[in-house]
Amino acid sequence: MTDRTLTLLDSSPLFAQLTPRLKRVLLSSATMRRLVPGERALVIGELNTSLFVVVEGAVDVVLPGIDAPHVRLGQGECVGELSLLDGGPRSATVRALSPCSLLALNRESFHAFLRERPDAAIDILQVLGARQRASTATIRGLRNPNAALAEKVGLSPTACARRIRQLEETGIIRGYRADLEPTALGLVTTVVV
Repeated sequence: MTDRTLTLLDSSPLFAQLTPRLKRVLLSSATMRRLVPGERALVIGELNTSLFVVVEGAVDVVLPGIDAPHVRLGQGECVGELSLLDGGPRSATVRALSPCSLLALNRESFHAFLRERPDAAIDILQVLGARQRASTATIRGLRNPNAALAEKVGLSPTACARRIRQLEETGIIRGYRADLEPTALGLVTTVVV
């Protein structure tokens, strides 16, 4: 890896506290992945336990659910730390917004690095703990759509959910729709009059 990549890790909160020597050791097992705009680096539910650091370009993190928030990550930012830590399936989809270079660090190499360097492990765990706290605070600020609908129609959330389920079961509610933004999908619409 280049000195530029090493410097990039200085701006990454997850790795900034590591010494240059430790960063070089960590980078020695990393690989580079290049993406074209729209290409997915991670797909929700897949079993891929690598952590990615954005070296060039930007990626969009798409969370599951209706009106899911999009998080845009740029140079020096990390994605994939949850699967890196617990080995579980991906909890979001990540796609390139522009030509991207991502530094990929696999779980086995990362764990080996941490086992040999407990002080580095503690520093990294502190950063991950802070990120978890920030995520929890964000989640607490989100409004449950069922609760919002229940308030609007004057029912309790439980009664509202039960009524919606009944309407679905009887066929009165046949489905839901998504209002997609064509330009966000890279689609161009031409109208001929």
